[in-house]
Amino acid sequence: MTLAGSAAPVPYEVQWAATSNQSSGSALAANTTIGGFADGLVDRTCTLVNTTSASLIVILRSAALSSATAGSYSGTPTLVLAAQ
Repeated sequence: MTLAGSAAPVPYEVQWAATSNQSSGSALAANTTIGGFADGLVDRTCTLVNTTSASLIVILRSAALSSATAGSYSGTPTLVLAAQ
């Protein structure tokens, strides 16, 4: 995954953790699916029970940032959640 900008793209990483306020989690890769995440977020009637139970962590590594040129960068990650 990369941020597009005025020069070379800047790579970033995305991680998922099943609890809130985490600084690391399971790595997510672009254009792939991953299963097995469960945390009781939705009950048997598909009612949302806990809206603060997970963390989506975006990481920009120092090596990528130090080699980036000054300017504006942008990117849009898309996260699709589906029942298993």
